[in-house]
Amino acid sequence: MPVISQPLLSITIPTYNRAKILDESLSKILPQILPYKDEIEFIISDNCSTDNTQEVIKKNKNKFPALNLITNLQSENTGYFGNFKKCKELSNGIYFWLLSDNEHIFDGVIDIIIRTIHSNKENVGVYYLADLSRTRSKNLDNDAYCPEIFQTTFHNFIKHDAAYRLTSISSVILLNDKQFDEQVISKYDGNPFLGFLFLGNALRINDRITKISGRFYRSAPCQVYFDIFRAWTKDIMECVEYMKNCDLLSNGSEVLFVNGFLKSIVYDHVFYYCIHGELHGKSYGSRNKINILLDSYYNHNDYYRKHISPLFHFPGFILSAVNLTLRIKNKLGKLFRKLYY
Repeated sequence: MPVISQPLLSITIPTYNRAKILDESLSKILPQILPYKDEIEFIISDNCSTDNTQEVIKKNKNKFPALNLITNLQSENTGYFGNFKKCKELSNGIYFWLLSDNEHIFDGVIDIIIRTIHSNKENVGVYYLADLSRTRSKNLDNDAYCPEIFQTTFHNFIKHDAAYRLTSISSVILLNDKQFDEQVISKYDGNPFLGFLFLGNALRINDRITKISGRFYRSAPCQVYFDIFRAWTKDIMECVEYMKNCDLLSNGSEVLFVNGFLKSIVYDHVFYYCIHGELHGKSYGSRNKINILLDSYYNHNDYYRKHISPLFHFPGFILSAVNLTLRIKNKLGKLFRKLYY
């Protein structure tokens, strides 16, 4: 098979010990790539798995011999950061898209992405796949794909959208310019938001964002390997500082960005943790420990002081009762809308 000099798009998947989940993921995406086999390179980097991941990779590679499918087997487990870094190093495309091995792409998604890139590839630094939360359906067949597209600058985008969603690397397709990669890799070793830092690098080259709203994938349940509370304090604020140093975030847009993930992510994490004492099956220490950590980063933030910090001072049974009340209210609201609309 002839090797393409520079593909339009590199789609990469770092994986570790999720053979069955990976197999389903590949079964969804590889057939969609076939019509664009001369424009897409597909990279799988196995982080030294101990299950039958290699068998799954070889099976799919043999099943789709026409694809430009690149595989890599790490000699040792380098963690998420190391395997992600390897995927970026191996990529040759004009654009770069990293997917988790547990993300199963809906039919038609690759087609709309390639056609959208073709329509304006000279003018865009980042393609943002919006509204991913609506695609968490168990029934793939019922997830109609109806894209809506518009383009703006990052400075405008961050004022009018839930910009914290850009931290999800699977939701962004980045201009694959590597001139700042080593600077980020060496300074932010181990940061789980490496993809968001790479997004900053792409925006340094071209600050245009094309937002594509639609239905893209569903995520299979899986274990979280990083420290969630460290991620949404120390790690994310390192990224914010990097974005500010690159003149991508002003003081005003920083407040909007931080408030976005405090309201939509950190609040829920703290609420759940104060009830159950764990997140995704993992304990991160006492309430007091988590409270001190969050205070050290956000005690100056009005939203944090008013809405999140007080959660640490309520008994778990009270928060549990509040949670139950809210769930009942939401169910009744859905029932009412179904009956009358």
